[in-house]
Amino acid sequence: MKDYWKAEELIEKSWTRFEKAKDEEKSAGQRSAFFQLAKYQAKTLHILQTSIESAKQPLIVASLHNILALHKGLMRMHKASMDIIPLPLLTDASDREQFASDLVMRTLTESTKPLKLESVTTRAVHLDMLGTLKSEDIEDNLESLLASSHVSLESGGYVATPSHYTEIDLDAHSLQAMLSEASYESFKQAGFERVSDIDNRLPQFAVKFAEITGIDGSECPELFGEIAELLLGSSLEETLPWQMQKISDTDWPRPYQRDAFDAFTSNNFNSTIIEAPTGSGKTLVGMMCIEEWLHSMHAGESILILVPTNAYQQQWLGELCYNEIGLKLSPEMVYTGTVSKLGEKFFRPISMNSQPPTLR
Repeated sequence: MKDYWKAEELIEKSWTRFEKAKDEEKSAGQRSAFFQLAKYQAKTLHILQTSIESAKQPLIVASLHNILALHKGLMRMHKASMDIIPLPLLTDASDREQFASDLVMRTLTESTKPLKLESVTTRAVHLDMLGTLKSEDIEDNLESLLASSHVSLESGGYVATPSHYTEIDLDAHSLQAMLSEASYESFKQAGFERVSDIDNRLPQFAVKFAEITGIDGSECPELFGEIAELLLGSSLEETLPWQMQKISDTDWPRPYQRDAFDAFTSNNFNSTIIEAPTGSGKTLVGMMCIEEWLHSMHAGESILILVPTNAYQQQWLGELCYNEIGLKLSPEMVYTGTVSKLGEKFFRPISMNSQPPTLR
């Protein structure tokens, strides 16, 4: 089998560049090494699409192996420098406009105050996987989101409105990024619309792969399964370690907050409710519980936080990700929105719903 390029060698060189830039505290150098791999991954996705369309088994296998290796390399960089390196995703060029809009909305949703254009641009560009977003792209997206009432102007800055916004379905689009348009439609009709469908029904996918591509008895379906597992976070110990600031190791919790936390843990977190006045530190106790759960969660599990309003949702997001006295989690770990839309997203260890269902 002819190697169209050696991914492992490229990854090692990029990692050396990345480590050197990290040691020298040069964020631009770290992002440059990351984007080098990301662009090769985009090139590999195109090669995979065309090789599946032409049923070239050796090239399909090589492409899948390289996508696996490249994505692990990208994830390794993200884990090593979460504040600088965005979360790696599989995206196709056709998704770029929608993805840019998602980054703008994510930036505004994370903020507890109106943001100027420069601040929105800086954060959205930071989150961009391929590093191709420009300030004019952000400005165009803001204009479109203003027109659709998803964004409004307040105090000279941009804010996200309560209007429901639907992000790109990364679960489905990641599979589309690996397949040609025609082959994706064939797999979709066969019941494999999303990456998670492969993860859930790998033996059936193997059968359909042979039928659709005409390639039988190859390792391709298993490689697709490995990629699906990696993308969905099933291999948590390899892909998404929960890096956080440990509140329990600080002197921030007051004695009565530690007593409340002990009450939760002694009862295995069952049937315990805190009743306390505003400002007494209930959120801190909640974060102590989240810290404990993140250490013991299994693959596919998620922590659900129910709040009555968007304002409380923003408060929790600030406490979890941005405040000095908080967990300082990566924002990519947290999903905010309605429960009905959570199933359309990639796995997130923490989910917040600002419209809790009525209890009966």
